[in-house]
Amino acid sequence: MKEIEEEKLGLKELVAIGVGGMIGGGIFSVIGSAGEIAGNATPLVFVVGSLVAFFTGYSYVKLALTFKEDGASYIYLKHAFPAEQEIAGILQF
Repeated sequence: MKEIEEEKLGLKELVAIGVGGMIGGGIFSVIGSAGEIAGNATPLVFVVGSLVAFFTGYSYVKLALTFKEDGASYIYLKHAFPAEQEIAGILQF
């Protein structure tokens, strides 16, 4: 009788399972909520949402290329309000 070789899950496989579960569950719950609120306009809502997400990501990329420092949003706010440095810390919460 042949023995079955047991395979172990590595980091890559476990991350794929976790991310897939979160994204899959998130997509199906959002589709249900969007369908309840928007009705037949649900596809349009997803198109508009994807455009907003795209432009938000694009803005963050441009800011990251402009201010090449670690700290993300805190650094952007610090540069936006140079006279009031505490605003950057407060707006992070």
